[in-house]
Amino acid sequence: MIKVEKNPDISKFTTLHLGGRAIALLDLFEEEDLYELPSQMKFLGGKGYILGGGSNLLVSDGELPIVFIRTQVLKEPKIIHIDSEGNIFVKVYASMALARFLAWCSKNSLSGVESLAGIPGTVGGAIAGNAGSHGYSICDFIYELDVWSVNGKKRTVKKEGIEYGYRKFSINEELGTFVVMSANFVLSKKNKKEIIKTVNENVVRKTSVQPVQLMSAGCIFKNPQQGLSAGKLLDKAGFKGKRKGGVYFSPVHANFLINDGSGSSECALELIQEAKDEVEKLFGVKLETEVKIIAC
Repeated sequence: MIKVEKNPDISKFTTLHLGGRAIALLDLFEEEDLYELPSQMKFLGGKGYILGGGSNLLVSDGELPIVFIRTQVLKEPKIIHIDSEGNIFVKVYASMALARFLAWCSKNSLSGVESLAGIPGTVGGAIAGNAGSHGYSICDFIYELDVWSVNGKKRTVKKEGIEYGYRKFSINEELGTFVVMSANFVLSKKNKKEIIKTVNENVVRKTSVQPVQLMSAGCIFKNPQQGLSAGKLLDKAGFKGKRKGGVYFSPVHANFLINDGSGSSECALELIQEAKDEVEKLFGVKLETEVKIIAC
């Protein structure tokens, strides 16, 4: 049965702790709950949006004509096949925290996704933004997805039906708003100690240069295609530490926008636009947001 919370304060569910009040928040605890989704959406009205773990999101203030949807299936990953070449196929539910998935892989001596260590959010959220680090992204390791549209259509999407690139993900079917319910990964066996060592090194590397303990949505901008660093461009443009109201660009890493607890989405959006305008003016580079902006 779907749990319905009406008129929720969305700031409580985002890592940036910003956002207004939505029509409702729907929590789905079983895959079968997705069959109820069309009737719930019709009853509540508004546009559907997948919330996930609330990271990588900037939601506008005020009343939001949106029904947010979260999957909360609390099942462990499952090895479903091992082929003759030693490739190990693992099914993972999208609602699982990415950090928990990596811990499970380490425990079971399964290698492949160590580069994702230190990235916040859920497996589904990481897929939606094709999150990655150290030259790899999560979609590199996926061979199949189970997805549901909010209209009740279920599809199994093979690797060839997944379109992805740097911080981009889509499927080549017209499903409208859809939920990634689970993903099947291709992993390999490796010494457990080596996996744990790599994961720990990647986490330390991230935490040493990123303000991961503060209220942030992660990187605000994608790195430009020219191979430039968005953080370095923002730094050169004078935005490291720059503030508007209760939000500011981190003095540790200029590509992280921080909420000091008194911020608003309005100030965040204004500061982001100022940064985009100044970087384009100074360097001729058009920055593209990596964070998903839900502005109403």
